[in-house]
Amino acid sequence: MKPLNYTLADVEEMSYDEVLNALADDFEKDESDIPLTGNAKNPTEKSAKAYLKILIDAREQFLKSIESMKPTVTKESKSESPTATRLRLRQQKKQKAITQARKKLNNLIRLIITDNDPMSTLEDAENVIDFKTYGNSAVGFHTAKVVFGREWFLPELLVDNLKQATYTPAVNVKNGGGIRYGKPVPRYNIQILPTPTKDEINAWKTAQAARANI
Repeated sequence: MKPLNYTLADVEEMSYDEVLNALADDFEKDESDIPLTGNAKNPTEKSAKAYLKILIDAREQFLKSIESMKPTVTKESKSESPTATRLRLRQQKKQKAITQARKKLNNLIRLIITDNDPMSTLEDAENVIDFKTYGNSAVGFHTAKVVFGREWFLPELLVDNLKQATYTPAVNVKNGGGIRYGKPVPRYNIQILPTPTKDEINAWKTAQAARANI
């Protein structure tokens, strides 16, 4: 049995000489280091085995504590420098954002949208259509027709942009005090309707194409 390979179970099968050899080879101990048990004046097999078990147990606990303190090493980090890791994670984050944007670009949302800005000409009953440009360098830039005040379909990516739009309301101050501007508030009121079925989306696309040809 090689040094450092002893276990607590091995000790019970060892002779007194084997225990002394284990103490000497593995722990650099001799008979004078063995604590006596009972009223014995000299080390006994029982006390030697008990001492060896204590040392083995202490070593195992120490090795476990060392192992628990080791940092978690991933397959990528074994061969990557810190700079390469940062670049890889940044690229993964960018790719995830592109994938989400493409998904939202093709996902149509059924809604009714109204303009909260009282100064907007869109409140005119004869001018309830606007064209919005949306997108980014990853998915390209697109223009969509927005119809206000009635049920309509818009890409989720554009809906996200409209939700973030704000305007600053202006209030006329009494007694000739001029105009006071309040805090920015949401520009549009967006009522999300139940998700359309595939048939409803296809019918809407057909109607849109027909209107474009008029």
